[in-house]
Parts: sequence; structure tokens; C-alpha cells
Amino acid sequence: MTNFISIPVTPATPGVTTGNRLINLNALTFGLVASGTTVGLYTTGENFTLTTTTDGANKVLDAINAAIGAVPGGQVVQVEFPTNVKVLSVTVVA
Repeated sequence: MTNFISIPVTPATPGVTTGNRLINLNALTFGLVASGTTVGLYTTGENFTLTTTTDGANKVLDAINAAIGAVPGGQVVQVEFPTNVKVLSVTVVA
């Protein structure tokens, strides 16, 4: 299993920096769909709230699960989302 997943973030707000957010899978305890546009990822140290495009939350969590199981052995894996599904923001709560 991989150690980190890389979440591509494409903000809806002009001027906000796009990029990737790394999440340590060794600390991941669970993920859940909180609403049609919100995914919660919970780790032993931080909690992440991912805000997605309309009705994208289930697809985002499915893509994260697929990425987690895709590559064995300590690599960083980029999460690939379906067409027209994006993560618009990631909020981290320690």
C-alpha cells in the first residue's frame, strides 16, 4: 500500500493557488461522505474536509479508495478524479 496520496485541488475562487495536498495514509483512520459536496478524511493527527464540485463527494471518495489500493510500496499516488469532478478546497483541522 502507498504511504501518501496526492489530492489535486482546483479552487473555485480566482487568485487562490491550485496545487496538490498530500495526505499521510499511515495515519488515516477513515473517510466518509458528509454531503453531496463534502468528504471527510480523518487521521490520527489531523482531519481534512474536502469540498467538491456538485454531487462529486461519492466520486471523490471512490477515487481516493482506488488510489490507495492501486500502488504498493511507499510511493506517492496522484488521485485521478472523473471528468468534471474537482476538489475545490481542503480544510485541515488539527
